[in-house]
Amino acid sequence: MPISYKPLRTAESSGAQRLLTTSLVIATLLLFSTSTDGQNTLAPQTGEHPNIWKIAFDRTRVRSSLSFQAILTDIYVMNSDGSHEQKLTHTGLCHRPNWSPDGSQMLFVCLNDNSELPTLPGSDEPDQEIGVTDSTGQNPRLLKPGVKMFGGPSWLPNGKTIAFGNVRYGNTGHKMSVSDRSIYTMTVDGAEPPHSILKGASVADWSPDGRKLAYVAYRNNKENPSIYVANADGSDEHLLTDPKIRAYSLSWSPDSRKIAYARWHGNRRTIGVTDLQGGQFEELTPRNLDAFGPEWSQDGRRIAFSAFRSERTQVFLINADRTGLRQLSNEKEKDCEHPSWSPDGSQIVFECHSRMFYGPLLMNLPSILLGPMRTVPPAAQIYLTDVNAPNALPVQLTHTGGSNPRFYPVPVSSKEVAGY
Repeated sequence: MPISYKPLRTAESSGAQRLLTTSLVIATLLLFSTSTDGQNTLAPQTGEHPNIWKIAFDRTRVRSSLSFQAILTDIYVMNSDGSHEQKLTHTGLCHRPNWSPDGSQMLFVCLNDNSELPTLPGSDEPDQEIGVTDSTGQNPRLLKPGVKMFGGPSWLPNGKTIAFGNVRYGNTGHKMSVSDRSIYTMTVDGAEPPHSILKGASVADWSPDGRKLAYVAYRNNKENPSIYVANADGSDEHLLTDPKIRAYSLSWSPDSRKIAYARWHGNRRTIGVTDLQGGQFEELTPRNLDAFGPEWSQDGRRIAFSAFRSERTQVFLINADRTGLRQLSNEKEKDCEHPSWSPDGSQIVFECHSRMFYGPLLMNLPSILLGPMRTVPPAAQIYLTDVNAPNALPVQLTHTGGSNPRFYPVPVSSKEVAGY
């Protein structure tokens, strides 16, 4: 069933100004070539893997008018063998899907199409709202935070509350700092209005057991971000990482006992693990990699991450005991990142994209000046690999664009999968 939002005007029926508006907010999503060096471009057949899962993702497309081109993005769901693809949103204004812990609902970010976007770099970000729907795209609605939001919303473990970042802008010329950011929470049903639980913090993540909260802040050093841990309500804060070393990009272990994060060594980042008391940092990744974005497997035995090597970003895998380092992607002309684990830990899905993209100012140009660039292929493509098969090559699941892939968090029946 197509999603239609009463508060949102349909992007297809908008004029050149709306197309331009959409292009500005989604212009951070990239438009790329479709090279697939070193990877299998054929989608797997049903039954090739013992389990088939759902994957949510967003897709970017180009929409042209007589005067302008716009980049439109919507949310999709497909099976992990590339079958039963379904479009969940139809406004061209939504991206960043995020399943609830039990898989019953999905969050995503939507541009408020009543907002007027600036055309100059450095101006305020556009107004964004939080979309929520059930897992099949039914009963969609918009949550209005009532404050400026940055980043994407996330779920608390209870599946009833969500968190998002708020950014406060000053007057023209105001240099924004982390002190201008706060973490807000609100209930999905609207019973609890948005309220701030942390000031001067960003990138908050609740522990899987729901008892603790970890986040990035600049409490002790205005130059270096540090990771802090507090109770779930933001109380009893304590410093987890060395304030002399820049630390960020955190991920909780499934048992809520450890945190993996990236920290800087000179001009490179390494990923390591520490306990909740901020004990010894157990470095996992070699220092010849510039590593970031750790993602624990559900059994806590492995960590997927992205790393910069040979002028490209690739997806890697390592065991939590520092053994078994493995490069999963092997693109020569693209960067690969955003790994997501399947519920049973046997597969990882990720996106690969090139660095060629349209910037906001380019999207302001009349289409007659864009010439042949009007036919540039769509954004990133989505790949999947079997991590239990050491020599398996990644398989390309999408061929008409796909980014920000997220596996459905819990196992589903074969009947539910077939329904997609």
